[in-house]
Amino acid sequence: MSTFRKGEIEPREEKEEMEIDLGQLLSVILKKLWIILLAGFTVAGIAFLVTKLLVTPIYESSTKIYVMSKQAETTGMTASDLQTSTLLTKDYQQLITSRAVLNQVIEDENLDMTYQELLGAVTVNTPVDTRIVEILVSNPDPKMAQDIANSVRTVAADHIQKVMDSQAVNTVDEANLATHPSKPSILKNTVIGGLLGIFLAIGIVVIIFLLDDRIRSVEDIEQYLGLGVLGSIPIMTEEKKKKNTKGNNRYNSSKRGQKVQKSQASGKIEPQRKKEV
Repeated sequence: MSTFRKGEIEPREEKEEMEIDLGQLLSVILKKLWIILLAGFTVAGIAFLVTKLLVTPIYESSTKIYVMSKQAETTGMTASDLQTSTLLTKDYQQLITSRAVLNQVIEDENLDMTYQELLGAVTVNTPVDTRIVEILVSNPDPKMAQDIANSVRTVAADHIQKVMDSQAVNTVDEANLATHPSKPSILKNTVIGGLLGIFLAIGIVVIIFLLDDRIRSVEDIEQYLGLGVLGSIPIMTEEKKKKNTKGNNRYNSSKRGQKVQKSQASGKIEPQRKKEV
């Protein structure tokens, strides 16, 4: 247990929550604005170079099919049939990505891929309130993506007809040959990198500001120590000391020069006595 003698100043207990001066914090951020912007441009440049040079571009090719049931072929399409067919599109998704279909595609196209690898490259979408199924294939080679998409469509059509006993699976769109990569987006990654760099720099500036507990002004003494300030003593820097030393040397040298001039002047004024013969 610590004790304090009479005359000593007892430190103020830190029971109050730390207050943040938003004005001062904003001032600090504005002073460091050039560093914040520099960090943003730097991280954006790094993101651009990494995306451009190190990330492999991926191309996508899509094809669409339309599944026709036997009942719709014989009795015509009703609202109930359309609703039922729409619900069946989820079944088509599972059939298209089944092992039977994808393993057959790997064999037909002589792909150096496993079932799991090809499954990760194939995406099946079903637009709302339609019976159309879209097959999307991603690959670093745009021609390979097109060939795989066409092969998946062909094999899946035969598999759906066998399993679902469908009348026909018609092709809506052939697989396209992509001319531009779908990902990564260089612009998107660059913008995200720039914003990340700016927010990271602001966070570092704020943390340094909050951790800085140095007393800088009279207001800080009154706020954090609870003491009244009677006066302040200016601190002389080394540069000011050098200037004052030079000024004092000049002053002293000028004083000495004045004394020499006075002594010389007094010597001239003093009359000289003639020697008696």
